[in-house]
Amino acid sequence: MPLHLLPSSLEEHVIVLDYEPAQLEPARAQSISGSLAVTSVKVTDAPGAGAAEEDESHSTKMFVLETTQFYQDKAETERAEPETILVRFKQRNSVLREVLEYQCHSRQAAAPDQAQPATISQATSPQTS
Repeated sequence: MPLHLLPSSLEEHVIVLDYEPAQLEPARAQSISGSLAVTSVKVTDAPGAGAAEEDESHSTKMFVLETTQFYQDKAETERAEPETILVRFKQRNSVLREVLEYQCHSRQAAAPDQAQPATISQATSPQTS
């Protein structure tokens, strides 16, 4: 991996997208930042891509990446209301459940007699901080 891709500060996040249109494998994204995780990758046609000239070197796809953070400031948690903490817990729990369900479904979909879906959705929960 090129060194210029590494985060230069704690606030910077780098996500690497692995997508090869010629392959049947779905797009994959991975965060190389320690506190960020990719929870879903959705591949759709980019708006207006059909009107643009067809160029083999440019993709007409749009990639939507959803992420979540692993760590949060302890002082922020200590000052938070109990209801806020419970809502965050439920959101994160929902994201984890959806990721686990996706992994189960993706193993079933990887069977050779089934076609790969164009859209991969591991989680639809809003981004948490």
